[in-house]
Amino acid sequence: MTHALPIFPPGYRVFDADGNVSPGAVLRFYASGTSTPLTVYSNAAGTSSLGTSVTCDDSGYPANSGVRVLVYTSAGILKITAEDADGALLWTHDNVTGALDLSAYETEPATEITLSTLALSSATTLTAAQLVNRLVTVNPGGGSFVVTLPSVAGDAAGVPFEIIHIGSSGVVSIKRAGTDPIVENGIDSGRAAALLVQKGDSVKIVSDGVSWHVLHAGHVLAPRSFVVESQATSPPATPSPGNAYLITGTPGGAWTSTTPACAENDVVVYDGFGWHIHRPTTDCGWQAYDKNTNTRFEYRGSDWDSVAATDSAAGLLQLATQSEMETGTAVDRAVVPGRMQHHPGVAKAWVVFQGTGTVTVLASHNVSSVTDNGTGDYTVNFTTPFSSANYVATGNGRYTTAGQIAIVAIKSDTAPTASACRLLTFGHYGGGSGVNDLTSVHVAFLGDQ
Repeated sequence: MTHALPIFPPGYRVFDADGNVSPGAVLRFYASGTSTPLTVYSNAAGTSSLGTSVTCDDSGYPANSGVRVLVYTSAGILKITAEDADGALLWTHDNVTGALDLSAYETEPATEITLSTLALSSATTLTAAQLVNRLVTVNPGGGSFVVTLPSVAGDAAGVPFEIIHIGSSGVVSIKRAGTDPIVENGIDSGRAAALLVQKGDSVKIVSDGVSWHVLHAGHVLAPRSFVVESQATSPPATPSPGNAYLITGTPGGAWTSTTPACAENDVVVYDGFGWHIHRPTTDCGWQAYDKNTNTRFEYRGSDWDSVAATDSAAGLLQLATQSEMETGTAVDRAVVPGRMQHHPGVAKAWVVFQGTGTVTVLASHNVSSVTDNGTGDYTVNFTTPFSSANYVATGNGRYTTAGQIAIVAIKSDTAPTASACRLLTFGHYGGGSGVNDLTSVHVAFLGDQ
């Protein structure tokens, strides 16, 4: 005889290309390499027909009239397709091996293994016997309770099971027995395996006799990160598969006819056939990067906010450009040392030099040299020139005689240039004054470079 076998393992669910559960997905079955429908069954005996297609429930599990089922086939080789609830093709697998003719080996009828469901609505300590081929559903009914795992060293070893939140609200904590290790991604977390916060949250777990191992944890509220093409209110005419968009207003175009309908603040992803909707919840902390504007956003409260820092909120800062420094009005940019000099209120050059004897530069910024043109006559040469000769020179100095006045001025008959400025220094003494060398000259230049 041909012994019917389950096509999918217990606990199988249909997911879309983004790894999200596909509610209402439809599985279709055909003879291999053809479009001829093939009948499948809900039992190993092959007596309870499911027809040639199976519709999944809201959590992506194959179901029949709302009851989750295993799917059996008596065919040797078959083809399987999966569609989402809107009829868009998710995947196709051909040449799938089904049941084998075991008549030459069987002496006894096969034993049917069925997946059963354990429904919990209050605090429960699970036993190993309760976990065999079990899908555990929890419904806190708006409150909260704890589900305690059995001992890891007991008869539960080797039996994977899944716990899923099916309620509309409330929280369920999954707690280990004693100090049994909980291993997730190869690490002993030292805590409960999962916190199921809202409908659809789940954890799949198995014992190896020493530790509990988390095989899968699907948390609706887990932080997500998206890279979007742009912010928009209507989809582009020809989106590419994999392109994502952040809806920033009332949706329009094809985004009004999705199931469910798109809403403001949704992140939508195109798969080549239709749109996948990712809807944030209050303070979920999801992040998005807009490639069009090079802007990062975080979902705070009930809206997407730029992660740029302000004087009232922490965040990221963008470095100020030269033009932004020259404008001097931006309040959301960070200043770095290499661009500080471009601000209009900052001196672009300054120098302190000895004006007597051999002219010697004592300290400076953006001054390459000082030329001695004669008594009290100097030219200051800039390393990086100004953008024009329209800059300000201001300074003072120290004269040789105590109590006397030193004056620094631009030489009246020699106009400044972008690369140099000629100065005269005066010493005021007794009843007179004149062009004199000063013991030291201190001068700064402000303008645009």
